[in-house]
Amino acid sequence: MKKIIYVTGTRADFGLISPTLKQIAVTTDLDLGIIITGMHLSKKHGYTADLVKAAGLKIITEVKLPTGNKYKDMAVQLGKLIIRLSKIFSDLKPDMVLVEGDRFEALGTAIVASILNIAVVHVSGGDVSKSIDDSIRNAITKLAHIHLPGTDKSAERIIKMGEESWRVHMVGTPINHNFSDKEVLESVIGFNFENPVLIVAQHPVTTESANAAEQMKETMEAIKKLNLPTVIIYPNTDPGSKDMIKVIGLYKNLGNIKIIPNLPSEQFMSLLKFARVIIGNSSAGIVEASYFDTPCVNIGIRQEGRERA
Repeated sequence: MKKIIYVTGTRADFGLISPTLKQIAVTTDLDLGIIITGMHLSKKHGYTADLVKAAGLKIITEVKLPTGNKYKDMAVQLGKLIIRLSKIFSDLKPDMVLVEGDRFEALGTAIVASILNIAVVHVSGGDVSKSIDDSIRNAITKLAHIHLPGTDKSAERIIKMGEESWRVHMVGTPINHNFSDKEVLESVIGFNFENPVLIVAQHPVTTESANAAEQMKETMEAIKKLNLPTVIIYPNTDPGSKDMIKVIGLYKNLGNIKIIPNLPSEQFMSLLKFARVIIGNSSAGIVEASYFDTPCVNIGIRQEGRERA
């Protein structure tokens, strides 16, 4: 049996990778364990740890990190995560850790595993976007031993970074193919999807956090003028997100909007399928939305440089 650990910090990484994790879990010679941390344990963001637990996978432990929404807080959270994972990995001695994307939780996981001589498999390396995510993603690439990029261009970038070609396997971008029925979604959201329904999924830009509130206000004013049924999903926990949530709250009494801190992955994928358009700066607008031919109005620099499907 090969022992594999996956550390999940957000609804985004788990939603994408969960079908892969479920397949690993039912493979007879693989033993998968999940560690829950980060945004999953935030009650303000819907305590999505419950969604991870509901997936039926083996949960090893939860790693609660200090709260805070400033750059210093993120650095402290990363440090605390490294300390906790160092003991967990040393005790469990996994054969391999799997990491997805470019969040600080993935970076902390890769740092600890590589120093402990544990194989690191990185999903979605080699991508390009306009934020500190690029630096984190490339750092994980140099710490990882096996690379599972989503596109040919991403695979080429990884090899150009000096990684041996045999370590790079272009497998495509992970996506959750499980969807909720339209009727279930309508009962949760409260909108009839026979009419145009919009999605707003906007996150703070790590290099522009001081402008996050003003950027969110500009988007919300546009939604107010459109006066169409709109689902507003809370941003992630990066610096600036608290200010964005305060701005969103100022519009809570508008009759045309539904504010949702978090949606289960299956419901979010259905929302992308049935909505008329997604607005904001989430990678879901570039990657997952294209799976359904759902148009995206991409705002700002956060996804600058990312390949369009």
